[in-house]
Amino acid sequence: MNYELIPYQVDLNLLKKTIGSHDNGLFEAIKCKFANPIYNSNEACYDLILKGAPTIEQALANLLNGKDQEDQAGLIYSYSLELLTAHLGHRLNNDMLGYLDTEDGKVLDQILNEAKIPFNLAELIGGTPLVHPPIAVGQFPGMGTLDEIKLKDIKNSFDLFTGNWVSLIPQGIEIDLEFVELAMKEIYGWAEHTINKPGWVIITFFQ
Repeated sequence: MNYELIPYQVDLNLLKKTIGSHDNGLFEAIKCKFANPIYNSNEACYDLILKGAPTIEQALANLLNGKDQEDQAGLIYSYSLELLTAHLGHRLNNDMLGYLDTEDGKVLDQILNEAKIPFNLAELIGGTPLVHPPIAVGQFPGMGTLDEIKLKDIKNSFDLFTGNWVSLIPQGIEIDLEFVELAMKEIYGWAEHTINKPGWVIITFFQ
């Protein structure tokens, strides 16, 4: 199975306010807008649901009603949180990083480190989005948040970099040179297009 990293930009305060809002209109709007993804996610989580886990719709309703996550249902709640994030925000381009090979990711992290960019790709899958009640997902699926301060640091560091990305590729490593250039542009674009919106962050889902 191929897993995809999907980034969204979203107003974090708005996202937080919807959790526990008891907004039934929002619930119905998301169900209608994402009917096919909800069906597919319920199919993917069929075994968990048979064991008593909530459906995607039930987990989404629980989020909007501020109920704590049910045990062993992290995957389902992360799908529900992604639907809420997608509805309130905007999906960003992920042509380069969406299906990133692990080894290529390691090389990109080395290049970012050499260029003194304060960011590594593990941040995109290594933490829970800043919402309450928290989504406890364990090791999978991966989620991450790049907040305003982090995004400004990334953009400023990119702006200060005057070198050549390709020259920073470690010796002996084979990687597509155009991919390196485009991946760096993609990361920069995420930051640039989000910091212009006060209060907005990037939340990523890897599943």
